[in-house]
Amino acid sequence: MERDNEIRPDANESMKLWREILGKSVDYNHNSEWLTSLEKEMEGVQKQVEAKITVVCVAKQLKKTSNWKAPGPDGVQGYWLKKFTTIKQRIAEQLDCCPQQRCVPNYMTSGRIELIAKDKISGSVATNFIPITCLPLMWKLFTGILREKLYQHLDERESLPEEQKGYRKKFTKYEGSVTDKQNDHQKL
Repeated sequence: MERDNEIRPDANESMKLWREILGKSVDYNHNSEWLTSLEKEMEGVQKQVEAKITVVCVAKQLKKTSNWKAPGPDGVQGYWLKKFTTIKQRIAEQLDCCPQQRCVPNYMTSGRIELIAKDKISGSVATNFIPITCLPLMWKLFTGILREKLYQHLDERESLPEEQKGYRKKFTKYEGSVTDKQNDHQKL
């Protein structure tokens, strides 16, 4: 919904700017030092078994889902999936097909992009806008479930790096940052 006083980006300038940024395929450095180091460090860690997505996983993740956040192109909001309890089994079956088939349907990864102005003073110049992508709820649900399973796997094997303590569930972000600062001081 547009408001009369809302700053709107110049369409042609925005298309040109974002095409230059997002229109180029970039491959990461497969031989980077940090990646090689991480692979060696993780050699002894047991591989995670294939993730099975169940009704329990779906229900648990739906509880964490916001009811009325801006929807993706599918238009589905969390409230409706929470209320239509009979479809949770079908959602679990469909989401479970993704890791089994090693394929995710295109509709799950297609987003709706909103350009939000940084400040009113800069006006409608394309670089004054931040892109916010609204992704389909199924993608958020799927990645949330996988994130939980991966977190549990790494936490049980004590394989999360010390630097990530601030983002572990049993630590607050404050405790993690204090630990990071203590580690930094010990290195000096």
